[in-house]
Amino acid sequence: MLLLYFIVLYLLHSIKAEQSDWKFYYDSGNLKEEVSYVNDYAHGITRTYYESGVLESEGQYINGLEDGLWKYYYESGLVNVEANFRNGHRVGLWRVYYQSGILQSEGIFEGAEIHFKEYHPSKVLSSEGFMFKNQDLEIGSCKYFYESGIIMSEGSFENGLEHGYWKMYYPSGYLESEIIWDHGNIMISRNYTDNMIYNMCTIEQSSMLQTQF
Repeated sequence: MLLLYFIVLYLLHSIKAEQSDWKFYYDSGNLKEEVSYVNDYAHGITRTYYESGVLESEGQYINGLEDGLWKYYYESGLVNVEANFRNGHRVGLWRVYYQSGILQSEGIFEGAEIHFKEYHPSKVLSSEGFMFKNQDLEIGSCKYFYESGIIMSEGSFENGLEHGYWKMYYPSGYLESEIIWDHGNIMISRNYTDNMIYNMCTIEQSSMLQTQF
């Protein structure tokens, strides 16, 4: 038992000896990063700073992997990104903000699935969609919106390229075109007249003719 006791003490002492806190600096001498290591892996709260001294990011490492809530900041001090990790993987809610502080985009990570929304600076929804990532394959669908809130386009994609059936719309809301894509290449395209604009022109022309006569 006594031998076991000394072995435990030795192990605890060894582990403690391998814990270290580090600080890194810019050439100017200003603090750049604070990070702790255990057994050569980043472990614990880590902070990085702009050369101006403003906090740039803060979060936690566990055995070298990001874990929990991480925050990234603009140099103005406002939040740029709020990100959640588990064992180095993106999980849960992520949010990105404009420099004004207004929400720019948000996504929910659930394993290989991502559901996302993006917003105009006016806070109006600019896009929303779904993505599935599996090794080298990335597929999904998305809808884009004008700042008026009217749908601009909708369709599916694969590995970052348009793929499959897409619809495009005029700002009036009328269908502009239907397109069949093959990994970013247009295979079939059909275009339509903007009925709203056509009707408006007809009404204006009729009014002018009535005025002249």
